[in-house]
Amino acid sequence: MVMALGLVLRLALAWQPFQFQLERGALVDDAFYSLTVARHIAQGHGLSFDGLHPTNGFQPLYVFLTVPVFWLFPNDPIRRSTRP
Repeated sequence: MVMALGLVLRLALAWQPFQFQLERGALVDDAFYSLTVARHIAQGHGLSFDGLHPTNGFQPLYVFLTVPVFWLFPNDPIRRSTRP
């Protein structure tokens, strides 16, 4: 019962609008850092946070699992939708 409640809570948070995720959700500094490294790997910049300097300060499993998402969606629709 507790596991089912935990799953429902996680799914409810995961399906909130992106603006909600930015303001109150799970996209905190570590997630932003990891997703940026994954995006740079997918773009061919290598293991880098800024596209210039190499880094090794990230969770490799999470990053390597998210790289295919950035390969599949190279235009980055989430970043485009949050720009004014």
